[in-house]
Amino acid sequence: MNDLLDNRLFAMRIVHGALCVAVATFAGVAFALGPAALAGGPAPPLILLTYLGAGLAVVNVLMAWFIPVPMATAWRKRVRGRLGTPEARVEAFAAYFPLLLVRAALLEGAAFAQLVFYLLEGQPLSLGLALGLLVFLLLLFPTRSGVEEWAAKQEELARQER
Repeated sequence: MNDLLDNRLFAMRIVHGALCVAVATFAGVAFALGPAALAGGPAPPLILLTYLGAGLAVVNVLMAWFIPVPMATAWRKRVRGRLGTPEARVEAFAAYFPLLLVRAALLEGAAFAQLVFYLLEGQPLSLGLALGLLVFLLLLFPTRSGVEEWAAKQEELARQER
């Protein structure tokens, strides 16, 4: 069973790493090209996209925090009768993967948007927000202890919901 859990964790790490590298690579390209690379000239005086992007970043961070809650609730309902079994623990690792993907995709999308806005408007705020979102994305790195802790918490919540 440990091999199966390790394989699931390895897959999570590969996907997470790819998402992080994609944002970091685009951030490097955006920084190297400079703010007006796509616009073909100096940064525009109106910075509407930067402010809209800041709002988008806040909304995506909140969604990354709250959207996985109903996903975890659905998993708890599915495994309620098998709590504490090795099969439930394997299912917990499987259930954590889509939660990680949803969170990471929301953060990655907001970071990409910030980088595009930086290229269009040249505002350091957009670049800073993108790097901040990358930090949040990096903090999602799936560790075995973290996933096991999440699984134990979900099992405890499932017991309380009975």
